This record gives sequence, C-alpha cells and structure tokens, in this order.
Amino acid sequence: VDGHAVDVAGERAGAEAHPQAGGGGAVFGQEEAAREGEEALARIHRVAVAAGAELVRGFAAWDWRGLTFRAVGERAGISERTVHRHFSNERKLHDAVVECLLKESGVMLDNMRLSDFGAATRRQFGYLSSFAVTPETVIDPSFAAIDQHRRDAVCAAVQQAAPDWSEEERNITASILDIFWHVATYERLLTAWQQPPELALRTVSWGIKLIEEAVRQGRRPSET
Repeated sequence: VDGHAVDVAGERAGAEAHPQAGGGGAVFGQEEAAREGEEALARIHRVAVAAGAELVRGFAAWDWRGLTFRAVGERAGISERTVHRHFSNERKLHDAVVECLLKESGVMLDNMRLSDFGAATRRQFGYLSSFAVTPETVIDPSFAAIDQHRRDAVCAAVQQAAPDWSEEERNITASILDIFWHVATYERLLTAWQQPPELALRTVSWGIKLIEEAVRQGRRPSET
C-alpha cells in the first residue's frame, strides 16, 4: 500500500516536472510534456485500479459498497478527487476492478473450447481461495456483464463441441457447466460439505470431466 503511494507521488511529480524549452525546441518540449502527462495519468489510473483490487481481496463478502473513491484514494495514497477524475462514477471504477481481477485470475473467456473448461474452472476457484470473502454472496451490478460474458463463453464452447445437438440439449449442457464454475457452487462445497479448497477443485473437476466425456461420446441429455 505504501509502495503505491510512493509510486503515485513519483509519477505525479514526474508529470509536473516538464522541461521548459525555448526557441526552436518549444514545440518538441510541449509534445514531450504532453506525452509525459499522458503516461503519468495512465500510471495513476493503474495504481487506482490495483488499489481497488487490493481492497476487494480483503472484503469479507462480495459486497462492493465499500469500494468507493475515498477508499481507493486512501489505499493508493492519492486524493479522492484524483480517483474521481479517472472514473466518472463508482460503477465504472467497479467495472475496471472486475476486469483487473479477471485478468489476474488467468481465466480467458474468449474463444474458449469445451476442453478448456475444466482448467479455467480450476484457475477461477484457485484464485477465489486467495480472497478473504466469506460465503455470503452479494451481487454487485458490475458482476452482471462478466456473468453474461461467462455464460456466452460456455454456450459457444458447447455449440462448437456439439453443433448437431438441439438448442435445448446445448442449453441443458451449458447450464450444468455454468453451475459447476459458479461462485455459489464453490461456496457451498466449502460450507455445507466442509470441503477444503483443494477437494472442492477435485469435486468440480470430476463433474466437468463427466460432462465433457458425455459430449465427446455423443450422449445427449435427451437420451438419459
């Protein structure tokens, strides 16, 4: 946290310390100052998002009402007004933090194949185990877009693996896979079934493998 504050202070100081050029070098000096200013703003933006991610990792629940401009500014060592200049509202701040966390998790939703699903779920649950969150989920509006993106990725993977199946059959398959990698499933395994994170990962991976095998073998949901 203190490191963030030092970094931001240095970046802001660097952005303000533009060389003054005269004569023929005036235009070059202005362009250089503009570039340095843009780079400083980009760095402060990244520091603010990183500070927001740090806050979220320490939250006791998936309730992001505590992820405010003031809280991020205090964690990053910058002013609340500076954070506000980078995000017009707190929803956009939350969206930026969600994107940051998704990248950190290593889960790539675009162009996902059915064979990638098990590994992606293991990465997601492994990443979630590093959070302080307790099993009491509160849905933040920022999660809606990423949840839709995740469902779309699952549907696309099933469509690619079983193009000749009916829409209903693909819907059944995708919905089961979505249940397996949903946060609520992970939380229930940890609480109701008292499974440690490693066992929860094995449980989910085994279930996903059964679905993958059924699809590869052409065993349709309508045949059960």
